[in-house]
Amino acid sequence: MERWMPDHPGLAAVVTRLRGRSLPLFAPRPWVSWDEALRAEIAGDALGLESGDGGTAVRAGLHLWNDDLAESHALSQRLQNPSGSYWHGLMHRREGDLDNSAHWFRRVGDHPLFSRVWTLALSVGESMAAGGDSWCEARVADLRRAGAWDPFTFLDWCRTHGEHPWLAQVQVAEIDALLAQHMLRPDRGL
Repeated sequence: MERWMPDHPGLAAVVTRLRGRSLPLFAPRPWVSWDEALRAEIAGDALGLESGDGGTAVRAGLHLWNDDLAESHALSQRLQNPSGSYWHGLMHRREGDLDNSAHWFRRVGDHPLFSRVWTLALSVGESMAAGGDSWCEARVADLRRAGAWDPFTFLDWCRTHGEHPWLAQVQVAEIDALLAQHMLRPDRGL
């Protein structure tokens, strides 16, 4: 999977740290930041983020990746656009409130990132299926039949197989791709 990296050294360090962790599909309770020092860095001014919606969206995603769901929620709620709804849906999915997540994914509509997420989900699934994971093999077949990313189908898989590592890996790829969209093309999807 190709990886983007921000140009700003402070932001690059935060992204590198987050990529190094194992992110569970659902945030552990009680909800506390995975790394409290990282929480402060994400909230601070040393990341070189713009002050508008693009910077807010990046902070929402970084906080989500760091298990700081309350801060991610507060930021995504301020974004009145499809990407804000996407972050909001991801946050509720991580907290385990899949019905609320579905509400926010309905507000997303057909996001331009969905084709990228579909490709990433296939790649992760094919890799796991090649290792003998029959459930992933079936999900790859489902994705190919659908021909597009469907966040509602993914929510159903989370509901029925929430502990499966493929789901968590796809979620990380999804978060990473949404962050990349904001960092590499901040004018797109907002």
